[in-house]
Amino acid sequence: MARMKVHYSFRPTQQAAPALQAAPALQVVAPRPSPTGQVDRYNWNNEVRIRSVRSYEPTSIAELVAIVKHEPAIRVGGSLHSFNDSLQTAPGGAFVDMRKLNRIDEPVRHADGSVTVRLQAGATVEQTATFLAERGLAFENLPTSEHITIGGAIANGVHGSGLTSPTVLAELVVGMRIITSDGEEKEVAAADLPLYRVNLGLLGVVSSIELRVVPDFDLVTKDDTITGESEIVAALAPERLRREVSSFQSVLYVINPNLADPDQSAVTRWGLVKVTDENRAEVADLPRRDTYTTRSALTRFTYLQAYKAAAAAGSGWLGRSLMSTIRERTASQHEPTVGRSALMYHMWGDVPVHDVSYAVPFDKAQTAYVRFMAKLRELDYESPVPMSMRFLRGSDATVMGVNSGGDVVSFELLTSTFFDDRYSGDVDEGFRAARDAFEEIMHELGGRPHWGKEFSRNPRSNYPEQSWLRFALEHAKVGAKLTNPWSKLMAPVHLAGGTS
Repeated sequence: MARMKVHYSFRPTQQAAPALQAAPALQVVAPRPSPTGQVDRYNWNNEVRIRSVRSYEPTSIAELVAIVKHEPAIRVGGSLHSFNDSLQTAPGGAFVDMRKLNRIDEPVRHADGSVTVRLQAGATVEQTATFLAERGLAFENLPTSEHITIGGAIANGVHGSGLTSPTVLAELVVGMRIITSDGEEKEVAAADLPLYRVNLGLLGVVSSIELRVVPDFDLVTKDDTITGESEIVAALAPERLRREVSSFQSVLYVINPNLADPDQSAVTRWGLVKVTDENRAEVADLPRRDTYTTRSALTRFTYLQAYKAAAAAGSGWLGRSLMSTIRERTASQHEPTVGRSALMYHMWGDVPVHDVSYAVPFDKAQTAYVRFMAKLRELDYESPVPMSMRFLRGSDATVMGVNSGGDVVSFELLTSTFFDDRYSGDVDEGFRAARDAFEEIMHELGGRPHWGKEFSRNPRSNYPEQSWLRFALEHAKVGAKLTNPWSKLMAPVHLAGGTS
């Protein structure tokens, strides 16, 4: 199947200012027209250009309804953290920026002891987690980026990592309101929520979401490192892997292979353990993290400069040495720290990357690792960014989630965009070969790609056929205006039109 072509160009990123209250008037974005009369936006890492003939920034649900009714084709977005052409509008379509629809309502405590919070789809993970923490509440697990909007995170099945709690944010959805392509705002029936939770931005425009939350809790970092290829492979045996992963509330395996000396290959486990009455005394004297500090401007700047230097040095000994140093630093262990849950899930920084991620059945993780490491040695390719593994507990709460139907291990292959060709925008040849091999191996093992990241293989064969058909029929009913070229090729919408 042909790979979709994405045109790359570096552009400055603008962050939306945090806000929890909606403003009153419709603002139609009217930037200076380009020579083609089109409006251009760029995703978070400035690699995907989004073109539309009109762009809106609604500040109320009524305005959003009016836009959906008026426009013949639309696409909605928030922080634009997706890596692929799912962000594109259809030809002649309009783009709707949801970030000003970010109101968060006061949590509701129910008679059965549960707590839920209703929010608009443009609220970010950081805004929501901070809002909840101020009220003594939290999510059980969080993704590693706090800048993603809740609506986008749910649409793409964004996830954290762990087997002891729900890791896909969409699984926490207990209520959802959408605007259909006909301009009708309605509440999704409870029986239909499994289909709507991971909606790919194609089942109507999500206007508000109700999420299940829990009392806030402390976490403590608990990192360690497995060294040597044979030890790493042994640690991925299904029973041992399940036992060790289950000792964490959340854990990320950071893979730093050494092709020249497999005995020096390493996997660092960045673990988070819940603080309970049993271990509270042990962590009482550890330093606390009480603010978002891990994504400081200085940290981001330092890594950007390091990657630029490595890219400029090329593939010789200096470039490889710089890349090795970067990998070792980024994969190093953290000093033990305690903090509130909302502050503890975040990584070292948003370095612009290409990101390919596939979730394979849990018991195939060891096979996937062994096969891919062998392929990397054959290709003589070492990624400048450490690879990683995340762990997702199986769920029946979503139909199109990567963990729908069983536990999975999500493998992630990355490279900095600074290694792209500076003139054409093409990715590095080594990474392209590694990416193609990665996709082939993961797909053969039943892997499902992360919907918001880069992939070139239609995942239909790795989902139940009935799931694909249900999604297609519902899309035709409520979300036809949201179709774009990417969804016709990669998402379960084409069946509604009778094509394969």
